[in-house]
Order: sequence, then structure tokens, then C-alpha cells
Amino acid sequence: MIVRKCEGVIGVRLSDAILGKCVNFIFSVNSLISAYQAFWTRAFDFSGRTRRIDFWLTVLVNLVVTIVLAIIAGFVDFLQILSGLFSFAVIIPSFSMVVRRLRDAGKEWPWLFILLVPFVGAIWLLVIYCAPSIPA
Repeated sequence: MIVRKCEGVIGVRLSDAILGKCVNFIFSVNSLISAYQAFWTRAFDFSGRTRRIDFWLTVLVNLVVTIVLAIIAGFVDFLQILSGLFSFAVIIPSFSMVVRRLRDAGKEWPWLFILLVPFVGAIWLLVIYCAPSIPA
């Protein structure tokens, strides 16, 4: 089915290498969408875990949305409110996702306080965010 979608989009028969890249792209988009849906549906869920890939995909989407809204808000004044509302709306879901990511990396939520240490704290927390998942 995915093969037919890829071939239907470009209208030619695909080689195995190109087909593999197309399939990987479709699965990447699906995982991006599911990660971002989980970000919003688990906004107030501070239990459980968030996988590293889901964490970084969500961070990427939030970064892109914020940049696009900021650029558009520079041209259209009333969209500044929308940009501000989005930035405000992602605070709690981001905090819960960070707590779940810390748990997935084998740390407890008080590790967030390491951000209070100038420079070193942010770097250390970034290293923890990049750490592989610890089995439950």
C-alpha cells in the first residue's frame, strides 16, 4: 500500500533504494505526528516515560512552529497574540514531557533544578536529554 502511494505521487516505478527512502519518509512523518499528538494528549501526565525520539521530534515541531509564528507575527500585528498564546500554551505540556524524559533517562524530576547552575546546568541537562533510555 505504501509502495502504491509513493509510486502514485511521482508517477513512475521506483527502484528499491528510492522506495526505501520513500517508505522511511512516510514512517518518519507518521512518527512525527504521533509524537506531537502524544505531547498534547499527555499534557498533564507527569507519570510514565517519553522516548528520546519523541522528545526531540516534539522539540523540533515546537521550534519550527514558534519560528514560523514569530516571522508571520512580524508582518501581521494581530498574530503576535497568537504567537504569545502558543508560547504560553506549551509551558505545562513541555514541563510534563521533560519530567517524563528525565524519568526515561533514569533521573528523577528534581534534576530540573540543575538549570539553576549557570551554563553548566543547561549543558548537563542537554546531555541527560540525549542519554539513551534506561530499561524499566
